[in-house]
Amino acid sequence: GGARRRELRKAGKDVPKTDADIEEEKRNEHTLTITEVCEKFSSDAKNGISQDLYRKNLEEYGPNILTPPPEKYWLIVLIEHMTGFFSLLLWGAGVLCFVAFGIDNDSVDNLYLGVVLVAVVIL
Repeated sequence: GGARRRELRKAGKDVPKTDADIEEEKRNEHTLTITEVCEKFSSDAKNGISQDLYRKNLEEYGPNILTPPPEKYWLIVLIEHMTGFFSLLLWGAGVLCFVAFGIDNDSVDNLYLGVVLVAVVIL
């Protein structure tokens, strides 16, 4: 990624710049003074931007809100929950309890434990 390219450049290697690298170089607001930032964005440190500039920016860029993360289909979430590392351990233990009950039907302890382990994973 970008970190690897920066390391190679620091080491003196010739690495072609990507569009993302060029955009990152243009973002220098963190190095500017407050006055320089206000000039760059046509703003005022006390009053902010004008209503006209606000409307223009709203039209051009849209509202300044975060987009919500994509929602996963409920079945995918369920499958991920049922196949996580700890869930797989519980599934395995439950299966072993059922196998042990199948071998020795006299004691129902393994059946109960298997049912409880599977219930813990499902719930």
